[in-house]
Amino acid sequence: MTATTGHLPAPPAAAALAARPRGAGTPPGREARPPGASPARRLAVRLLKRLLPAAAMLLLAAIALWPQWQGSEEARRITFRLGSNLLNEPMRMRDARFRGIDQLGRPYTITASEATQLPGSEDRVELTEPKGDITLQDGAWVLLQARHGLYRRQPGLLDLDTAVVLNHDGGYEVRTDQASIDLEARTARGTSPIEGQGPFGTIEGQGFEAEDGGKVIIVTGPARMVLESHRQ
Repeated sequence: MTATTGHLPAPPAAAALAARPRGAGTPPGREARPPGASPARRLAVRLLKRLLPAAAMLLLAAIALWPQWQGSEEARRITFRLGSNLLNEPMRMRDARFRGIDQLGRPYTITASEATQLPGSEDRVELTEPKGDITLQDGAWVLLQARHGLYRRQPGLLDLDTAVVLNHDGGYEVRTDQASIDLEARTARGTSPIEGQGPFGTIEGQGFEAEDGGKVIIVTGPARMVLESHRQ
């Protein structure tokens, strides 16, 4: 009996598996995916591709506009407008500046280290360390300053108290603890004791009245004046 050697034929099922290309039996739309590529991850990747460019553009815009938002101290003082807020709380502003024009069209300026708008009124503003700069018709100026003040913007009235000083560029100075100034009419008055000095000498009294921006000052109450003689 003669024996022959050779390869046995592969079973039909194994031959079919060997001949089938990889992935040929995967249903359409369900191709093999790499491990970890879940739908949530793919969604996050798509969102990041859209959000990152937008965030970069916003950052560049903020860098470009930052100098304009910062501005100069002068610009912040001029452009800030006091107004009411939704919570009805006092609004405060540092380095406040208010400008106006009197009845004859002459300018005046009021500044303060801090301004607080009183609740319920946009025209009543409390001032800390207020200062006033008034220009007269002949070009002279008058400076006002105090520790505290109340500015009523609509009528143009300024009430000063505590360490009130009025200076005229003619060399006159009046010191008192209370003064009421009508910025529109360029008049002032006070009922507290005053001390004044100027080229003429010194004067003391129980009150004062000033007209035409301080060009005329009347000392009221018992007054005492000491005149200085100027010898050449």
